[in-house]
Amino acid sequence: AFFFSAPLESIANPQSTPLHTVAPWYFYWLQGLLKIADKTVAGVIVPGVLLVLLMGIPYLDRNPSRRGRDRRVAIISGVVAGIVMLVLSWMGTPYYAVQGAPSVEIVQELMPEEGMGPVREIGYGHLPIGVYDTRENPITDDEEFNHILHEFEAGIAHFAETDPSFINPYGILRVTQEQPSLKRIAWEINWLSPEGKEERFLRTFFLHEDSLYWEQYGLKDFSFVRPPAEE
Repeated sequence: AFFFSAPLESIANPQSTPLHTVAPWYFYWLQGLLKIADKTVAGVIVPGVLLVLLMGIPYLDRNPSRRGRDRRVAIISGVVAGIVMLVLSWMGTPYYAVQGAPSVEIVQELMPEEGMGPVREIGYGHLPIGVYDTRENPITDDEEFNHILHEFEAGIAHFAETDPSFINPYGILRVTQEQPSLKRIAWEINWLSPEGKEERFLRTFFLHEDSLYWEQYGLKDFSFVRPPAEE
């Protein structure tokens, strides 16, 4: 905390669960298990049995030898358990068996509800004011923002090809100056449903000039401790 920046996240809201929320890393395996098994079995019975087995290992494995060749069963069991935990931990991440609506996933990839994401990473200064329609293939003078627009278009094109219910989609990104040092980023995605009905998804975020998301994983600025340059 002393050496690295740690920008604040959104204010906690117990009435709203952010998209793709995950458990702490040491419970990824349990969250993965909950995706593939009955909730009572995966959330109550299995953890209870594992806890009892963990406490009983010293009594179940009474082999006095510490040599590896004499403890093949214990070693193989540990390796298998480790592999299973790794697989379940991966299944506990948002990349497995979690898929929102195409419009939600497109915006979530670029500007997630929690965390940084590509848009916050490029920062306040790389968000030029304007309206950008994916049907017009917009290009700006800012290369980093052009990359965001490209990813926006690519995400829409990907789901248009893979989801038959996402017909003729297009997106509009509006960047406006809401207040001094505060920009509004409004995402709009339009498409046709299989019944031919026009659908629309809207989501708005705000980004402050001093939010420092782009320094989230960087070292803090200690330039103030340097001696002044000699004239």
